[in-house]
Amino acid sequence: MSDFFSYLKALYNKDENIKYDPKKFPPYLMLLWISHDKDNFDKIIKINKFLFKINPKYIWTYLRYVLPKGYKFLKYVKKDTVIQQNEDMLNELQIRYNISRLEALEYLPILKK
Repeated sequence: MSDFFSYLKALYNKDENIKYDPKKFPPYLMLLWISHDKDNFDKIIKINKFLFKINPKYIWTYLRYVLPKGYKFLKYVKKDTVIQQNEDMLNELQIRYNISRLEALEYLPILKK
């Protein structure tokens, strides 16, 4: 397997011939990515508490048998540009008026009106 998404497809397609490599597809990322699907969230919660206690191959095997067959497209949630604009405005307020970040957060809603 070459990349993260190849392992993910193999996991969903129940491919028995895949040799799992934890360095290329770490369990933490595997669980994080699959948890974006609301249908599988409860299954991820069950195994998540054992994430650093058991062998990663056991997590791979568990997920291979628990997840429904068929690949799902899971949209990656990116950081919103509005948040970045607010950060820029906060920094500008702090510098211009020589106030703390907490004070700038209080004034931000007033200045947006």
